[in-house]
Amino acid sequence: MKFLFISKNINLNKYSRILDILKEYGCNYSYQNSMELSSYEAFDFLVIDWECINLKTYKHHTPYIILINSETEIDTEFNDERCMGLVDLDSNLFALKSVFSLIIKSIICYNDGNCRKIVDFLKTLPTGVIIYDKKGKITELNSIAKEILSIDISEMNSESGVISDFQTIQEDGSKIEQQDFPVMQVVRNKRSSLNRIIGISHGRLFFKWIKIDAVPFFDSNNEIQFIYSIIEDITQSRNTHLKLEMAIDNMDALVRQRTTALVSARALTLESLATLSEFRDNETGDHIRRTKFYFKLIVDKLRKRLKYSDEEIVQMWSSAPLHDIGKVAIPDNILLKNDSLTDEEYEIMKQHTIHGNKALVRISECKDDDSYLNFAKEITLFHHEKWDGSGYPYGISGDEIPISARIMALADVYDALRSDRPYKKGYDHEKVCRMIIEESGKHFEPILVEIFNSNNEEFDYIYNRSIEEKNLFGDF
Repeated sequence: MKFLFISKNINLNKYSRILDILKEYGCNYSYQNSMELSSYEAFDFLVIDWECINLKTYKHHTPYIILINSETEIDTEFNDERCMGLVDLDSNLFALKSVFSLIIKSIICYNDGNCRKIVDFLKTLPTGVIIYDKKGKITELNSIAKEILSIDISEMNSESGVISDFQTIQEDGSKIEQQDFPVMQVVRNKRSSLNRIIGISHGRLFFKWIKIDAVPFFDSNNEIQFIYSIIEDITQSRNTHLKLEMAIDNMDALVRQRTTALVSARALTLESLATLSEFRDNETGDHIRRTKFYFKLIVDKLRKRLKYSDEEIVQMWSSAPLHDIGKVAIPDNILLKNDSLTDEEYEIMKQHTIHGNKALVRISECKDDDSYLNFAKEITLFHHEKWDGSGYPYGISGDEIPISARIMALADVYDALRSDRPYKKGYDHEKVCRMIIEESGKHFEPILVEIFNSNNEEFDYIYNRSIEEKNLFGDF
């Protein structure tokens, strides 16, 4: 008996288990890398790899199977009576041996023209087997099929192959109508049906999940002689799979819960640190809250340009309130002075960027995961740097300044110019807009000034809303 393997990449290791089976049965086999062959009559059977399938060019009568694996995506219907089904290369050795022993035995019986021999052989297979007539009525069951279904032939419906009083459902729980049952698809389309997983129940007696197919056996005139199904009880493995899925879902829920708790804890840490600045100066507290909203407004408008995840974006604007945390280290006579600072005092005030960064670095050293403080450390250290390099503490410029600090610089300056201080009166919104636009390319990155200018009314709204709430409720 001669088999022909058709595959684009002839890999003996890939087919080693199948070849061992053929050798065991004393069969010969050959290879070729495409379906372009003038004649297949010299072979009794074809084994075609899915990657090489091209049935449009196949004009011969030689029967065949198609090899697939667990990753194969099947998007084609096979309306070819010569196809005896699909064989999964990832199946265990027992299953593969059953398939190929069936093929070999069928060819022998077919050549003898004896269907009874084939049926008898099918019933000896070490798996559940159902035999149907050419109209789809069940005629025989082997002992394993009877055990799986817990029935005998006498319980079959006399009019069709449907089992009396049995309910069948698909994997999604929907009912399977009689015409959609695998064997009826074969009767209707005269082609093999693919393996399907269905649920079967018999009243309250039992419920099982089974894997079932239906394969027609043709005579030399391509007329169906009978149909057979190979069935397998997969209830236990499916239940195990469902339990595993439930465990994974529960684990995912726990991870989400823990993640939410962690995010909340981090947000609380940032808010608590920011509150330190408010103990020194109530106006600083108002400034912190407003600049956080300005910052978030800019980030939201800039989001498409930023190469950060959603979580990182939240971490960035949540860190804005910490920009002046270093002021807790500035002496009261300078921080709370009701007049302009001297040059010497101003140099001391400028150190709040260094102090704030050092404090956050020390906190980071005490934590296993300090990534959520990365933006806060950038903002505290660099938010007084300027686009043209004339800022402090290091005089860096352009893209050397982290984007978080560049955004903070604009938010900070806008609020400072709007706010009243003991030593100055705040400017109105229109004047502040003009001042910021004039600083484009100098103090501020030009693209940030464009975003500010396009959304300046929202900045004005945030500031005015804060003042109204303060007048209504007072300092908290």
